[in-house]
Amino acid sequence: MNRFKCTIINNTVQSLSINRIDRPYPKKFYQNIEYQHKNDFNGIITYFKNHSNENVFEFINIEASPSYSNSESYSPKNVILYDDTSKNYWSQNQTDAYILFDFKDHKIKPTFYTIRSDCNIGYFLRSFNIQGSNDKNRWEIIDEINECNQLNNYNRTYTFAVQKQIETEYRYIRLYQTTTTWNSQWYLALNAIEF
Repeated sequence: MNRFKCTIINNTVQSLSINRIDRPYPKKFYQNIEYQHKNDFNGIITYFKNHSNENVFEFINIEASPSYSNSESYSPKNVILYDDTSKNYWSQNQTDAYILFDFKDHKIKPTFYTIRSDCNIGYFLRSFNIQGSNDKNRWEIIDEINECNQLNNYNRTYTFAVQKQIETEYRYIRLYQTTTTWNSQWYLALNAIEF
């Protein structure tokens, strides 16, 4: 397995800098982000933050199941605040909970991803899939985790290696909760995720 956290594929621009140069024809631009042990939150989202003067939403959108409340304390955007371990995304208590990343003009091929469990609620992920799509209708399972003890406590960080050989590049990546949390609830609660 390669040691890249993910590969970014950009089909519409020459580079990932703010001053992008559009081409009249598609030109693929590949950028590998190497996995660095003990620097787990240095992945594609951090890469985009560093190349956008911290305006990461120029490169991505984040969607999710409805939040527990309208408070910013439970917003899906909290999962990319890697230096803040006091905020979470927390969904309503319902089945089919997910958090989705739209990489807009880019497609990615993740080989590792890092999750930090919630910081103060106690609803720890137990089983989930990482899924990819290019149309938000057909989803392919990239990785499947069952009975995950690595995240079964507050602010636990774990980096997962994708077990499948992935050939497809995806615009949309989502984490989809497949069972209840360890305390038998359907809340999806995360502090952070990076690819």
